[in-house]
Amino acid sequence: MIDAQWLFENHLNHLALKKYLLTRMEHLIYPSKMVDADEIYSQTLRRPSLDMPPQKNCQGSSTERIALLLLQENTAQKPNEALKAYENQLSCCTFLIELYDAVLVSLTDKEAWLVEAFYHQGLTIDALQRAQDSPYDSCDRSTVYRTKNKIIQKANRFIKIYIPKEVSQCRLETFMSELKQFQDRNTTN
Repeated sequence: MIDAQWLFENHLNHLALKKYLLTRMEHLIYPSKMVDADEIYSQTLRRPSLDMPPQKNCQGSSTERIALLLLQENTAQKPNEALKAYENQLSCCTFLIELYDAVLVSLTDKEAWLVEAFYHQGLTIDALQRAQDSPYDSCDRSTVYRTKNKIIQKANRFIKIYIPKEVSQCRLETFMSELKQFQDRNTTN
């Protein structure tokens, strides 16, 4: 099941990943390079492009033409597979971002401020108390720490009540495994 503390700690990563995935999906390279290479190849050897019907005086064999067509089809499928993987990751990432937003709505303004300041701005408990707009400026350190733990418990109850365990666990496992595969692929390239 999704843990509230993990959700809070990784929210900025999820936002960044969503932006990255959307950008990658927009700029996914389609097999246009293959068409350009085929066009150069056909002009060099006076062969028609793959898009044109074969001429009778065309050099080359039918086997060569079929091999080039199969190569072009395989190249066209790779971006579709990558796009599908990006869409799956984006779906999970969006789910986690929307869950975070829902959890934040369930908190009071004072609690939401603490989550934002502690997890996203990276302020320590002492820095939280000294912050200019802090609602915790009159509280001692142990009170702020206990409040932070109560917020996590409250958020975990919200997640447990409103998000079925099977859905959250399935989505989280899928997201984490796809993210690991994605990172492995990018480190090898």
